[in-house]
Amino acid sequence: MEKQFFHLDDSCAALFRANGLDSFEALWNADVKIVDDPNVGRGGHSDVGIFSLTDPETHTEMQFYLKRQQNHNCRTLSSPLEGIPLAMREVLNIRQLAKGGILTMEVACYGRQKTSIDRGLLVTRALEGYTPMSQWLEQPMSPEARKQGLSILGKLVGKLHGLGLGHGCLYTKHIYFSCTDPQDIRLIDLEKCRRLMSRNRGPKELATLFRNTGQLTPEDRQQLLEAYIETSPVHWSLPALQKKVADKIMAKG
Repeated sequence: MEKQFFHLDDSCAALFRANGLDSFEALWNADVKIVDDPNVGRGGHSDVGIFSLTDPETHTEMQFYLKRQQNHNCRTLSSPLEGIPLAMREVLNIRQLAKGGILTMEVACYGRQKTSIDRGLLVTRALEGYTPMSQWLEQPMSPEARKQGLSILGKLVGKLHGLGLGHGCLYTKHIYFSCTDPQDIRLIDLEKCRRLMSRNRGPKELATLFRNTGQLTPEDRQQLLEAYIETSPVHWSLPALQKKVADKIMAKG
C-alpha cells in the first residue's frame, strides 16, 4: 500500500470542498465530536468523531464519522514489518465485502500520510435510517417480523463466513437494521475483520454475539442458527451447531 495518498469520493467531493475539508490535513485537524474513548496502546492512538455538513444547494444536513489513527497499525502480508493503519485495512475489508455482496458503510474519503509518524484516516457516511441491533430487539414488532430479521442476519453472517472472513467483533452495536427495508442489514467497524484460519471458527463469532446479547430468547437463537446453516460454508446440523456454540460460550465462562 502507498505511504502517501488521499482519496475523496466523487459523491461528496463538492460538499467537502465547499467546507474546506478536501485534504488530509484539513480532516486531520477538523473539529469533531469524539464519540468514544480513544484507543491508546503500543505507542499508537485512534479516535472516532462525528461531524455534520450542510449541502449549500439542497440545504440538506449530512452526518459523517471520522476515524483518525496515529501509529495504530496492523501487519499484513504485503507489509509484514511496518504494517498499515487499521483504518486502511478497514477500507480494504469494505471493498472485499462489497464484492461478495455484503453491504457495510459508504466511504466518503480515506488517506494515509507516513513520515516519522504513520497517520491514517477514514470518513464514512452515518447510517441514517438504520438502528443498531440492540435497539431493534427492543422495538415493538410482530413475531413474524422479529423472526424475519433474525433469519436475514443469520444468513448474512453465514455469507460472511462463506467468504472466508470473520467480523472479529460481532456485537449488536456493530450490526444495523434498516428502518424501512427488512432485507437491509449493515455491518460496521470492520477494522478487525480478517480471514478465518478455519471455517469451523464461525461458531466462535456466533458465541460472541449470543454471549453479549441478553435480549435473545432461546427461540431467537435457534432461528438465527437455522438461517446461518443455510449459507454457512460448513454443513452443520442444528444440534451440532448449537452444541458447538454453547461450548464456546461455556469456555468463556
